[in-house]
Amino acid sequence: TDLGKACASKKISTKTFVLLRQWLSGPSPVNEFAAFYYCSQAGELYRINMSTQEFHSNGYVKYIRQNHEALAIPTPILEQLGQSTQRELGYDRTKQLKTTLLAREWIHGRQYRELEEAFRLAAGPIRSMSEGLAWIVDSAAQFAPLLGRSHTDADMLSTIAERLRYGVPEDMLAVARLRVPGVNRTQMMRLRAQGYNSLDAILDADLADFQGVISQSVAARLQEHIQRSMNDSLGRQRRGQVLRLQSLGVDTALLEALYEHTGKQLEITLCDLF
Repeated sequence: TDLGKACASKKISTKTFVLLRQWLSGPSPVNEFAAFYYCSQAGELYRINMSTQEFHSNGYVKYIRQNHEALAIPTPILEQLGQSTQRELGYDRTKQLKTTLLAREWIHGRQYRELEEAFRLAAGPIRSMSEGLAWIVDSAAQFAPLLGRSHTDADMLSTIAERLRYGVPEDMLAVARLRVPGVNRTQMMRLRAQGYNSLDAILDADLADFQGVISQSVAARLQEHIQRSMNDSLGRQRRGQVLRLQSLGVDTALLEALYEHTGKQLEITLCDLF
């Protein structure tokens, strides 16, 4: 079956598939909190530590109840938690809540130092958690349409999985995907804080504008990678359009001219077109 093939391709256990099927076939909507809450139960995941003090503090449950609207917690999850304390929920369930909150802070770009302090974890375990959770969320994205969820839900899960891999908000994914040497997560968040949250915004800026944000050498390398990526994308688009016109028996000369000409020659081409 398609579901069986999906399980095999993602290399997840039957138990994890059943867990994801229960979620995706149920009433809970698809959003960040739901994805982390349900997927963090998967047995394949790296298990983060939680001290006895954390467990008895009731801090995670208290935070969730105080911020449930901002966290966009689905009603079915709130009903599951009820008014229980962390001790009543149990150690594993409380650690599930910790993982959920940590993952949410991670994809919104909160810095390692702040995460380490808030969740009492080192950078290594945080990274391991995010990579493992990305795998499970990506599996959920593949299963979603097969379980009756919309392609919009599937796309949302794919985006969440990608954000888990890079630890950035959605608007910085285009930068993260370039994997530019010297541009790490911290620097991407600095760029975002200064309004450079799109490829165009970064490409249009002068190198001097990046002073105090990232070094000019790193900025130059980033702009070079962006320009190269855009050129590659434009080239693929051009080839696809040419092939499409050729398949329809249409002369491609005008299309080629639009891509190749600049300045006065481009004006002449546009006049010929209209």
